[in-house]
Amino acid sequence: MNRRDLFTLAGKVGLVALASQVPWAWLERAGMVADYFAQAGALPQNYLVQTGSVLCDTSLGLSGIVGHQVHDGTATWAVSEVTDSTYLRPSGTSKAFRAEVTAAAPTGNSTYRFDFLINTSLVNIRSFHQPIHYTGDTGATMIWYVAQETGFSNYYVWNHVVDTNQFGAWTNLDISRHLPSQTVGSPSIGNTFVRLRCLVRVPATKTGVFYVGPIHTNWYSHPTVSITFDDGWNTDYTEAFTFMQTLGLVGSSAINGPGNTLVTTPLSVSQINEMQSAGWSFHNHTYSHTNLSTVNQSVMRQEIQDCTTYFSSLGIHLDPNVFVLPQGGRNDDVDAVLREFGYTYSMLSIGPGVPLFWGVPNPLRVPRVFLESSNLAAVKSSLDTAERLGHSLIFYAHKIGTATMTQADFRSYMREIALRRDQNRVTVRNLTDLFSGLTRPRLRRVS
Repeated sequence: MNRRDLFTLAGKVGLVALASQVPWAWLERAGMVADYFAQAGALPQNYLVQTGSVLCDTSLGLSGIVGHQVHDGTATWAVSEVTDSTYLRPSGTSKAFRAEVTAAAPTGNSTYRFDFLINTSLVNIRSFHQPIHYTGDTGATMIWYVAQETGFSNYYVWNHVVDTNQFGAWTNLDISRHLPSQTVGSPSIGNTFVRLRCLVRVPATKTGVFYVGPIHTNWYSHPTVSITFDDGWNTDYTEAFTFMQTLGLVGSSAINGPGNTLVTTPLSVSQINEMQSAGWSFHNHTYSHTNLSTVNQSVMRQEIQDCTTYFSSLGIHLDPNVFVLPQGGRNDDVDAVLREFGYTYSMLSIGPGVPLFWGVPNPLRVPRVFLESSNLAAVKSSLDTAERLGHSLIFYAHKIGTATMTQADFRSYMREIALRRDQNRVTVRNLTDLFSGLTRPRLRRVS
């Protein structure tokens, strides 16, 4: 079927109906994706909505950039370009840069820089995105200078400290153009910027390896919000479910078996069944609420299996793909056991939003944002960031009706999320639905 035939058929049955009848790739090739989303209304989660553009391309190799060298410090660096697909993000990238500290500096920070030629105004740039892979000690930092002239007299600075949860895996760094860390000289957003400097930094006595990918601007996906609750308190039903139902919101509960004696009023079987029927997902949180990073693998397996077995005996299905870590406890042994059980994703305790249009960089280290001891301004700020960067955002809480999570506060947070949902600014899904889209993409992702 050619492009003209597709448009003719879309005129007869509508583009949304057409999308259910033909391969999605046909719509991509015909340039009909944007029109489909406009007609479909709420955008699907986990899908790339706006492709953005390449600002700095590492595929050109080290010879294709302005230059690279030690920026400061006394560490010894070894720098090269790599073509191994393990270290190439996003798809289509043919080269990345590798920078390794082979001998640590005894004192002070040590920094290596890569200088790129650019020719752009910042007026229409909402955000920068760069994939990095870092393995090493704590304290590593990524820094970016964007300058109006080759001598770096007038420029903006952005920096990002690499979180320990990001070690050893690809992390897609999102830098908001509107929030520079520093302004040097008198740069003006409307002027033409001609240089971008990407710096990788380690502190004194530290070593590590950076893999640095290309920098894009204005990648965007429609943000999805998930609302989750840990431990299986009956307030998941009496407070969360009953109120969220009035707003048309769904959520997810991570539940323990009777081994969690700290939960004095757990969800009942009838409550769980009603919640599941209404679109909630339920997740293994171990039998006894054990921090898995503190026990051996035999105990890990027992805790996970006993939880599944217990709820299965009650006719309750737990998501076999998404696990919620008690207390956020994880290490390599925990990851290995989760994989044995077939889990693809696990939830950490706290962290920023996840840009799911890249795929999940660290699927067994998915961060969530803590709702307790928060306030409406902080919740709004997290949602604003998700909207601006196209992140998916996972909130979590425990028992509702406490000093750290009052009923009034909880309801104000839910009303804010529902408002943004009604304005088509976010989509709300349970954890199962949030991640299921990653295995069935309808629009090409970049990882």
